[in-house]
Amino acid sequence: MRRRRFLKGSVAVAGLAAAPGLIRSAFADTSAVKPKIVPTAIDLDGARAHARVLGRPLMVIVVPAGSDRALRGQAWGSFLMHADVADFNLLALAEVVCAPMSEVSKVAPNITGEPWAVLLEADRPARAFDGVVPPRAVINHRRNDGTVDKSIDREIAALGKLIRDGFKADAAELERLAARVPLSADERRKITDSLASGTPDADTGERSAPLVMLAARRGASATRQRISRGIERALIRRLRDEAPAGSRWDKVWDCPPCGMAVIPPKSGRFLTFFVKGEPPPPKSPFGE
Repeated sequence: MRRRRFLKGSVAVAGLAAAPGLIRSAFADTSAVKPKIVPTAIDLDGARAHARVLGRPLMVIVVPAGSDRALRGQAWGSFLMHADVADFNLLALAEVVCAPMSEVSKVAPNITGEPWAVLLEADRPARAFDGVVPPRAVINHRRNDGTVDKSIDREIAALGKLIRDGFKADAAELERLAARVPLSADERRKITDSLASGTPDADTGERSAPLVMLAARRGASATRQRISRGIERALIRRLRDEAPAGSRWDKVWDCPPCGMAVIPPKSGRFLTFFVKGEPPPPKSPFGE
């Protein structure tokens, strides 16, 4: 999925709004009009406009101003790559971008500090996703005794709880969000009928996530699993194949010959953030 171009201005946003068809509307397959571009700091106003066109909230991963920035990038990287599927799939309810509080506070003055994320909606107060996330243990570069792996699992679980508590995606909330998805009555009927039949398309998911999540709650176990897999696949394209707008993926590797870098599997990929007015951060020597 190629999304960052839509954050560049209203022309691209309007183009998506006019895109017809059930496939485009339900499955968010807009790759044909989203060429890959160099990641940069986002235009938060443009991101909000894009989210409104899609009928979604905007979830902003907060980029800290100080030395915690790299630690947050590691934590979010591990979460996006290794979170429990149910927690990961909740991100389909929103557009996900990264920005510092200096930008977020302009549109969310009720939020203070540097929470882990902020959820923005046009007609509701901003919500902070915040709480205690235990820091991961320091890596022993000569051996991996499992201590760091366990601490990363705790970190991922804590972020998952923040996501669950932040979205509060019970049936009533899913109904509210589903009503905002910009689908025609005919498109909604076709999607609902497909889901009710127990034979949804394998890629059903992401664009109409609240609708299909509601159907999953009411469907048989096999239907729930198929819907969950469809949402997960769409999110992988959006948040793993590419990084959230305002960031890029970087990675580190083991170095067995030198014996100085044993990297725990769940910490090998991390987010590097971009901030307006700051020079682009140097790329990891291991690239992406």
